[in-house]
Amino acid sequence: YIIDRGPDGTPITKTNQVAKCGNSVCPDLAAALVRANVGQRVEVAA
Repeated sequence: YIIDRGPDGTPITKTNQVAKCGNSVCPDLAAALVRANVGQRVEVAA
């Protein structure tokens, strides 16, 4: 991820970078969570 500048190229301070990424979830982790939850629901439905 590129988080040190905005879409227009202006720099983003380290403080704002940390504030903006605080609740982010990387795609691999998100996919693993979905697989884990869907798997449990399929087992319950079966």
